Amino acid sequence: MGATYISQGHDLYVTLRCSTESEVGESIFFSDDSLDGFTINFSYGNIWMLSSSNNNKSDLIRIHADDDASLGPATITITATSSMTNVVHTIDVELIVESMPAALPAPEFNCDPQPIDSDAIASWEHKMIADGSGGTWDRGGEYWGDATRIGSIGWEAGTWYYDGQRAFIQIADYTGDSSWYEEADRVEAMYRTAVIENGSVAGYKNFAEGLALAYEREDNDPEKTLDAQAIAILAGVGPYWVEVTDVYSIRECSYNVNSRIMAKRIGLSIDDVNLSRHVDSLLGMLDQWFRTGTMETSSGYFLQPYMVGLASEALINWYEYTIAQHALDSEFDVDTRVPHYLTIAGDWLMGKTGEQWNAWNPEYGCWNYKIWYTSGEVNVSNIDFVESHDYDRLLNQLITPLFGWLYKVHGETNGAAYRTFGDAAFTYGVSMDYSQGKEFSQNYRWSVDYVQWRLNNPWANDDAGPVISNISRDILTSQSVYVTWKTDEAAFGIVEYGLTTEYGSTANGVYLKTSHRQQLNELTPGTDYHHRIKTTDSSGNVSYSSDQVLVVPIPGDANLDGVVDARDMARLGAHWNISNATWEDGDFNQDGLVNARDAAILAANLGVILRAPAEAVRESIPFVGPLPYNTMPATRPSIAPVGRSREGENLLFAKSAVKMPSQDAIAVLDAAISQEYGPQSETTLLGRQRLVWTSTVSRRQSHPREVESPDGLSLWTE
Repeated sequence: MGATYISQGHDLYVTLRCSTESEVGESIFFSDDSLDGFTINFSYGNIWMLSSSNNNKSDLIRIHADDDASLGPATITITATSSMTNVVHTIDVELIVESMPAALPAPEFNCDPQPIDSDAIASWEHKMIADGSGGTWDRGGEYWGDATRIGSIGWEAGTWYYDGQRAFIQIADYTGDSSWYEEADRVEAMYRTAVIENGSVAGYKNFAEGLALAYEREDNDPEKTLDAQAIAILAGVGPYWVEVTDVYSIRECSYNVNSRIMAKRIGLSIDDVNLSRHVDSLLGMLDQWFRTGTMETSSGYFLQPYMVGLASEALINWYEYTIAQHALDSEFDVDTRVPHYLTIAGDWLMGKTGEQWNAWNPEYGCWNYKIWYTSGEVNVSNIDFVESHDYDRLLNQLITPLFGWLYKVHGETNGAAYRTFGDAAFTYGVSMDYSQGKEFSQNYRWSVDYVQWRLNNPWANDDAGPVISNISRDILTSQSVYVTWKTDEAAFGIVEYGLTTEYGSTANGVYLKTSHRQQLNELTPGTDYHHRIKTTDSSGNVSYSSDQVLVVPIPGDANLDGVVDARDMARLGAHWNISNATWEDGDFNQDGLVNARDAAILAANLGVILRAPAEAVRESIPFVGPLPYNTMPATRPSIAPVGRSREGENLLFAKSAVKMPSQDAIAVLDAAISQEYGPQSETTLLGRQRLVWTSTVSRRQSHPREVESPDGLSLWTE
């Protein structure tokens, strides 16, 4: 049958099932006895054809309660007549009509709320980077799994399961590290292509939020068009209509609600009837599990807590969508059923019946994976058997955000129990290994919202702004800089920056946190930029840092002293071929490596001396290598005027001695610089720099003679 409770002005969906004696191909004619206050609709008219594909289950029957339908119990009588035998059966559908729940009162945070465990947050943030940068998919590497392989730990038919694109974009926004957008793009390249080329996906692979986040971030019109095309396809993916009353389809129904809301979020025109139908179906499934015990399923009687989490996310998105729409159009009603139903679900998920937990396993610190019942009534006395394992903690973060949201909407005064239970489940969850692809995505797709809802507590007595400390800057490229800082409480962070103290540009943080990092982009090398930090806590209190000035470095200036010279070459040489490199290591193109490409950048900006300075460095021999030990002059030596008497004049070129790993590396370097600056016959300034650089490296490798300097530094000279 299906759900029982129906709110005035809304719909309830049911299906009917024939006995196994009914014949395939038999037609059933439906009719109903009119009941004031209700309207009955059958999905395909009033004729239903039995088939093996629908397991003798009827098409969807929609029952609509009018705004003035009488409150309390009601009975809808449906008559079914066989086309073959003319046998007539009547079925009574028992309903309970209720008014729309009242809106929740404003949440109260009238005391300093208990903070979320700092160690749990630190572990969650650490694994976000540590497990997200490795694992089975090798972030930054070439292997991301076989896109055609059906498996539980990674790619699943072109899908990074549980919406890896969304997880990576959220990590980029949370950490302020734009390199995570590249990982999101790699997921999108496979998933979006598969959706568009196939024109559909299975209902349990319907992941539209990552595409919507990408759509909002991208400036490229063709990319936005492809994102919108894929989202439009996903918005049409859902369970078969015959299944939307079956709790077995709760996951697919949840994903369909999400994809339709994402379509509306980016401005696509989506049929509101089908969206509201899925919402009503989700609420009906929660009704079956937690209110009336009339579970409808074709696969045994069961409940899976993490499926409740998926449904909760979809319903929360719907609820907040209705709030936004009501703000634009007062005729659009806020769906107050959602907090009512989710409060009932949350209370059950963290509750006990007598001394027995309904769904929580305290031994493992997680919800049971699956609970089987002997009938459709969800009750501990009706449990058949339970599937539960210690690794089910990997599913905690699909459920804990529900408790963060309940705490948000009920407040500290009425919702402290949700905070306490949610924090415990969150802490148990972050104790697990997230290094596998599917587990990583499922733990970071929604948990960031839990952290935000827990930190967003507008305590009425808080009138002090966040204290800003530990401000630092990290160079990414000659056009990009990270600004990092800390606050003594969770806050949103913004960096205002520009050429003057009027600023004019901002880098905005979108998450509440205490450790902040924002990336400033499209900067001009060698230019002074004013910047200051603005932070706002959840009570609206604002703090500013003092104005500070940063100088964007010249490409190749590894030690940030304003000059590209031998010292920078020494740094580059000392870190040759390392990974996870920084600007100060010699990684000038932000690819995480120090290699020929960075050497080319340094060579293009190196200070070239065309004639020997007045003070010889080592007698009169042209020198290649670091300056001699303890002979660095206190001031920069004067340099003789440039003379161009002959093209092949010897060049003095002070630089670090970098022992290249092989002749192949020299070839790579020559190729990189030649591609950038042209053939070796050039006589431009950049051409001279390239010739000096490449010929020096070649000579060094062709017949090196190792000489020991007084400080033990090995030099290679001719």
